[in-house]
Amino acid sequence: MMPLRPELLELTPQALTALSNAGFVKRAQKELDNGNIPALEQDEAGTLTAVFRDGTRTRLEKDRALKESSCTCGASGMCRHRVMLILSYQRANAGHAAPEAEPNADERWHPGLWQEELATLPESILKRAQQLADKGLTVELFCRPNETPSAKLPMSDVRFYSRSSIRFARCDCIEGSLCEHIALAVQAFTDARSPTAGLYASGLANPQPQGRRPRRTFCYARGRSLSTKPPSAKPTAVAKRRQPAANQLRSRVHPRAARSACGQLALGHRRACRAARRRRCLPAARQPLRA
Repeated sequence: MMPLRPELLELTPQALTALSNAGFVKRAQKELDNGNIPALEQDEAGTLTAVFRDGTRTRLEKDRALKESSCTCGASGMCRHRVMLILSYQRANAGHAAPEAEPNADERWHPGLWQEELATLPESILKRAQQLADKGLTVELFCRPNETPSAKLPMSDVRFYSRSSIRFARCDCIEGSLCEHIALAVQAFTDARSPTAGLYASGLANPQPQGRRPRRTFCYARGRSLSTKPPSAKPTAVAKRRQPAANQLRSRVHPRAARSACGQLALGHRRACRAARRRRCLPAARQPLRA
């Protein structure tokens, strides 16, 4: 029996729409419902191949993103055959649904656990991610049970549609997936839960209104190293030496920020400052124009 591909079973129609587009998903579902079901083949390495009636062959290797799959239909980019491969695989394995999480497991799982997969990304992606981290940026993290974990960067938003593979994370940048923004989001999830995260970011407990997703914000200071290794349980000697300088930097950038008791980091002052500036400008904007 060939091993299952859990990362494919986890993809919902919403995820497939984000990874391709709504038109491909609707057409793929319609063709499968009309009986145009491809023959599926899977080798011992996990490579999945779909053979269609017209001779089109679509191939998706294990540990590869959807955009890295190949198809003989001649399309230059994404096509309906790639979506049909995943949908037909899900239908063929309907009795083997994606593994259900244990109770409260959604609260424990987070994309920061993908440190090993992060290290397998191309060196060029990690280099670009490090360059962005060196410039300094803020990453807002959203992770709530039964919701898709996501991260908001200044230049793009990242969503993680699969627990089993970083390759199916979606970014709204021009690359779409396998980009430096996804690498930064994964590292931010890791660092936000690190015992030494306070050396580089500080938190301000901001109660969220009911119905809002819990938010945590992680701030990369200039010179922050993008590590691809799991955080150690105890601060290193270098981290201890950096503590005074980090505290000084924290007092300059976020003088009112303090780490929350639950260890989750949130920096809400940035939006508060923008709101205050808007309130100051509002009375002047409402003054009638003089003749």
